[in-house]
Amino acid sequence: MSLTLQAWSQFGSQLEDLALPQHRTAAVHCLNLLITNALQHVPDALLYMSRIRNQSVFNFCAIPQVNYHTEPLSSGRVTE
Repeated sequence: MSLTLQAWSQFGSQLEDLALPQHRTAAVHCLNLLITNALQHVPDALLYMSRIRNQSVFNFCAIPQVNYHTEPLSSGRVTE
């Protein structure tokens, strides 16, 4: 079972439920769980990238890694 499925199933019976206004708080908690999980992977990604010595390989790896780990942040960490 994927982390995403595990996360939203804790807060609703169907993913679509989290889009409903009455489930806003549950949706925010779900997003916070997913964002927190993504941020836990940042140190490993940075360690991996710090060991790359070839510039073209680094460029190939760095752009997807930075995007993957910062994308959840672009939506803003929503709190209530």
